[in-house]
Order: sequence, then structure tokens, then C-alpha cells
Amino acid sequence: MGRVRIMGAKETRVAFSDSLTRVENGDRLIVMRGSTIATVLVPLDFYDRARGAIGEPPMGLRQLKSVDMVRGQEWTQTLSAVAAGAHVTLLRLSRPVAAMLPPAYYSQACLALGEGPELALD
Repeated sequence: MGRVRIMGAKETRVAFSDSLTRVENGDRLIVMRGSTIATVLVPLDFYDRARGAIGEPPMGLRQLKSVDMVRGQEWTQTLSAVAAGAHVTLLRLSRPVAAMLPPAYYSQACLALGEGPELALD
């Protein structure tokens, strides 16, 4: 497992390409909206193992979005969708590169996989 980083939503949007490259290389990124965890960006291998351990999200909660759209005009909408339970697979040039997960799913996956850090979702 790579490093776990914590960044604000605005900071993440501004440095999205750099942040995404770090996630592709194994880091995990916890994105905060104020004092609330908005989403966790994870490498695809973690997401694949999580789905194997705790199951696939319902079809209605799965989304594919291009990196350019998420970084641009759809950032706020994407964070809101993830807060509502959506799992967003990010595509760069039509190739999946990372996933944006709801905090509760990420925490459940960490427990199931025996990996940390689990999130305090109070």
C-alpha cells in the first residue's frame, strides 16, 4: 500500500492531475469537504480487491467519468454523487485509472481486506 494523503476538495481539484498520478502509483487520497470526508480516491487494484471481498456496488451506483470532465465542470456534481453512494471509475483516454469511493464503502473494504486506515465516520 502506498501513502495515504488528505487534501481539501478545492486543493484536489486544482492539483487533480498530480493527485491522480499519485493514486495511479499506489497512493490513496482522502478528499475533505470542510470537516467531512467527501470521497476516497483509490488505485484500481484496491477497488478490484474490495469488490471481490465485499461485493459489487449496485448497477445504479456505478459511473464512468473522464478525468477531464471531473477535473473541470463536473467536480462538485461528482463529489455529490459519491456522497450519495456512487462509485466513480475515472477514465483517462478511455482507460480506467482510479476509482472515487464513498467513505463508508472504503472503510468497509479496509476492514474486509485487513488494510488501513479505516475511517472514523462520526
